[in-house]
Amino acid sequence: MDDDLSFQNMDSWKGGGSFGLTFKQIVLLHIQRCVSNGSVEWCGGYTNKKYKPTGSGQTFMEEYYIPSTKDVYCNSIRMLRACMLGYFDKKILGPDKKIIEALADTKIKENRKLALHIEWFEMLILLAKRLNFFEEKTSNENDD
Repeated sequence: MDDDLSFQNMDSWKGGGSFGLTFKQIVLLHIQRCVSNGSVEWCGGYTNKKYKPTGSGQTFMEEYYIPSTKDVYCNSIRMLRACMLGYFDKKILGPDKKIIEALADTKIKENRKLALHIEWFEMLILLAKRLNFFEEKTSNENDD
């Protein structure tokens, strides 16, 4: 048994199988999800009813829940924050604390809550930019 203990660099870890993602790729995919969740018409959650035929001339009602797109967006921002928390720098700490404190107010209005999450997302994007998460190959670089 080997007594040496070593840890992988989480910034470049690609998993153990034939398919793996680096941490930066995971964050970029989650940013893409946040953009998608924020690019829809925002509506509150509700229950919808659908009537389906049974085959014997009868119908039955099926109820299903349509999630709040506002909550889905806000939750995706919170999860992006959770992913990037270990990378926080001094520049984001102040705005992050201000947003958390504002969201803790139980009397906060829905529009203000959404505006704060958009601001949070902007701060997280700026952090990702500072950390060079958006690095791209230039056209004169060769693929190996």
